[in-house]
Amino acid sequence: MWNLSKEVKEKFLKCNTLPIPESDEDWENALIEAKEEGEDLSARLKQELEEVKKELLEVLPNQFVFYVENGTLNQPTLPISVREDYLQWAQEACKEFEQILDAAYEQTQQSVTYLPTTVQDVFAESLHDSTIERIEREGDSLHLYINTDGGFSSKSLIHFTFQNVTTEETDEPIQFGQWFIYYELQKTDVGFAFRVLFECPDAEWTITMKNMDAQYYYRPVAYATLSDEGKIDETSLAEYVAQLNPD
Repeated sequence: MWNLSKEVKEKFLKCNTLPIPESDEDWENALIEAKEEGEDLSARLKQELEEVKKELLEVLPNQFVFYVENGTLNQPTLPISVREDYLQWAQEACKEFEQILDAAYEQTQQSVTYLPTTVQDVFAESLHDSTIERIEREGDSLHLYINTDGGFSSKSLIHFTFQNVTTEETDEPIQFGQWFIYYELQKTDVGFAFRVLFECPDAEWTITMKNMDAQYYYRPVAYATLSDEGKIDETSLAEYVAQLNPD
């Protein structure tokens, strides 16, 4: 049984689609700031509520529906007791999602111990915000290359090899440039299962296989230096190439 799913992620997002100030002081500051900027705060808040109303009503407890329908859920006139209950509900939704992420992490850490040390090295750091660089299919194997630029891994490029793939399920075909958001690895009776929730576009991808391996690579220091400078011309590029070790 999976901890992570697209439905779980979407529920969490819907529960947090309408943040509101948490105290009288926060509301007072928001009103003062709006007045100073000549903004109609009430009108803007009504528009924000209208934009998320449909999704919010899909997850909102019945006790708050009245305040959505009359447009006061995110207005300073909302009764304090209702505001506190709404904030508590949103906080509990966040806590529930954090527990799901923790369970997925624990599942992954337990499962990865059955795999080669290179795979363990990869999962020792987060893949969050990595992107798909390339996908190659070869017989019953699938090669997935991911780029960690802008992510949280010290490794620059990771090459997963999913060997003897038995099933692959997705609601949207995975493609170049998609972002890793959440993921979970499971040990099964006959091998392993790996699930990833992607963004841009949103997708839930699950692949089962008998085994998996991984390789990872680091970019040269010269690459990081050139990237940090943020300006590439013919001279700097030639200097960069000259510093590379062809071996």
